[in-house]
Amino acid sequence: MSKAVIKKLPKLRLIISLSTGYDHIDLKAAKQRGITVCNVPTYGERTVAEFTIGLILSLSRKLHKAVRRVKTGDFEYH
Repeated sequence: MSKAVIKKLPKLRLIISLSTGYDHIDLKAAKQRGITVCNVPTYGERTVAEFTIGLILSLSRKLHKAVRRVKTGDFEYH
């Protein structure tokens, strides 16, 4: 949330971000307006690791090629 966005929301009193950081929020502008800013410090820790392992498995098993073959109707064993 930029300073410009915060300015446009005169009744804003709380910003909650589903992320680990605050780098996408203008903390100075929020503080000047007395707006509380919260985040979820452990958001996505497991999710990111699981997604990474999933990508590794899909690459090692050439899942992308299998999906492409199914979409084009190619059911020949390669």
